[in-house]
Amino acid sequence: MSNLIMLILGGGFLFTGYLDLSNSLDLPNSLRYLKWKGYPLESLPSNFTPENLVELHMPHSKVKKLWKEEQILVNLQVIDLSSSSNLIEVPNLSGSLKIVKINLSWCRSLVEIPSYFQHLDKLTHLHLGGCRLKYLPEMPGNIQYLNLEGNGIEELPDSVWSNENISYLNLDYCHLKKLPSSRCKLKNLKKLYLGFSYKVENLPKIWEPMEQLKSLHLNGIAVTELPSSICKLKYLESLDLQCHKFSKFPEILKPMEHLVSLSLEDTAVEMLPSSIGNLIRLQDLKLSCCKRLKDVPTSIYSLTNLKRLDFCGCWRLEKLPSSSVGFLSLEELVLSCSGILEIPASIKQASRLSILDLNYCERLQSIPELPVLCNVRAEGCMSLKIVSSSRTALTQGWDKPHYCIRDFTNCPKLDNNSRSNIMDDAQITIMRMARKDPWPQIKIVCPGKEIPNWFSYQNEGSSVDIVLCPDWFRTGLFGFALSVVINNEWDCEDCSVSANFIVKFMGESHELFSSKYIILRSYGRLHHVRVWNEAFRSEEVGKNCSPDVYKLAKEASVVFCLVDVEGRPPLPHYDMKVESCGICPLYAEDAEKFKLFAEETRQDDDSKGGGSSDESEANESD
Repeated sequence: MSNLIMLILGGGFLFTGYLDLSNSLDLPNSLRYLKWKGYPLESLPSNFTPENLVELHMPHSKVKKLWKEEQILVNLQVIDLSSSSNLIEVPNLSGSLKIVKINLSWCRSLVEIPSYFQHLDKLTHLHLGGCRLKYLPEMPGNIQYLNLEGNGIEELPDSVWSNENISYLNLDYCHLKKLPSSRCKLKNLKKLYLGFSYKVENLPKIWEPMEQLKSLHLNGIAVTELPSSICKLKYLESLDLQCHKFSKFPEILKPMEHLVSLSLEDTAVEMLPSSIGNLIRLQDLKLSCCKRLKDVPTSIYSLTNLKRLDFCGCWRLEKLPSSSVGFLSLEELVLSCSGILEIPASIKQASRLSILDLNYCERLQSIPELPVLCNVRAEGCMSLKIVSSSRTALTQGWDKPHYCIRDFTNCPKLDNNSRSNIMDDAQITIMRMARKDPWPQIKIVCPGKEIPNWFSYQNEGSSVDIVLCPDWFRTGLFGFALSVVINNEWDCEDCSVSANFIVKFMGESHELFSSKYIILRSYGRLHHVRVWNEAFRSEEVGKNCSPDVYKLAKEASVVFCLVDVEGRPPLPHYDMKVESCGICPLYAEDAEKFKLFAEETRQDDDSKGGGSSDESEANESD
């Protein structure tokens, strides 16, 4: 082994140290690459001369001092002692003038860094996050990556703030007292993290154009506002301002052409500036837990690239501004736990909207017509009375299969007309998804005690017997719609409704399919009706028995039961049961009839002027 140049031990696991290596470890001086994860000793062997060593990787080691005697590592380029919690001092690297990367992150016993680091001119990456440093010496001018996360450093040396090469600077959870008001020349900086530096109360004006800065994280600091010169960061892509004292977002004086993500979560802002429309490329706007937010400007509709808008927990926000345009690019709108009273009618124009989260909007009273591809989560909307039928569900989206959830669990004030609208839309949604491969999952739930009338087979209790027509198993059968009414759902978590479809033929029973509807949670004592779909694949049938058995069968039954996550009946104290159930075979020809009717309806709408007719009909249904 005298000529060994590479040694790798530990693999993907930490070295357990069961072997006593204290007197027997002998490393060849020829080593150039040494990787030993979980190295079990307090130092490297004293007879090892590492003059040829180029890379040393010993994360999670037991090392206290790397060498008992001084060593000169003239060829060393990379050293990684990360998560070596016993390390009390940095090995002497003053002679390692070729070193490029030093990783000492999460060396929790390390309290200082030697001053000679400033002379390591080729050093570009320095990882010191998670150490216990109180002071940082001057840094070399070639540093590109500097991670100081979680240290107790109160002030950075000028050599950091004036470093024109640094591209990544992480000061999260440091104890910085202030930022420099001048001398800052970080012109190549791309990512700056200042999060949770609680003593930083003021941000200076943008020192000079940081044309490379793409990501700025200021969450958790004590600032109350940003300088208006923020718009000078013209290449900024992500701005994180989760600061609970932050109360005023500045006017955006010029268009910011690259900002795609803005987080103002948990801030004290009361309103957004009308110039928010100058964030012309914004895709993600997070305003969750802004408990003082009252007003949103109409200019928010000019954010034509906006995909996600989050107002969760904004309990003072009562309405969104009215607009004839709507959110044309929006894909997800989160209003859960907000004070929203109504949804603007223009929401139906948000043709790309796939998620509308209204969970626990306890003051919301009505939901207007929604776009066709929209999933609605409206659990716990205690004041909700009216849900308009979605005419767009009938006339649009027939060629766009999508996963669909409409959840109105624990909405006790929903009127009968709204409940009918929800279940009628369920039929349209299921038919619209006919013969898509894979067939998207559809789940609909709302308060109610009746199986929808479009279910051809339904019965009281937890099972339904079916007299099959002679050609029921014909070509074109693409699936089934299933429905149950469950009585008491008090404090139910992670339960499921299981359905088994059994075909009976000549005294034998054969399972055609089984299905499961997962109830993630439900609280209250309301009856709820649930509708979901199950795809039918003829190629799967032959695995159980010959398809001829099904073709000749004249009787079948579907049995529904409640089970927990492991398939067992739920505990007796849940007091839950299936009160009624139903099943509806779905055929391609029925879906085609729906599609033809939809086309005729669309053409009729077009001839009458389309939009105005839609609105008048929606108002009449209300």
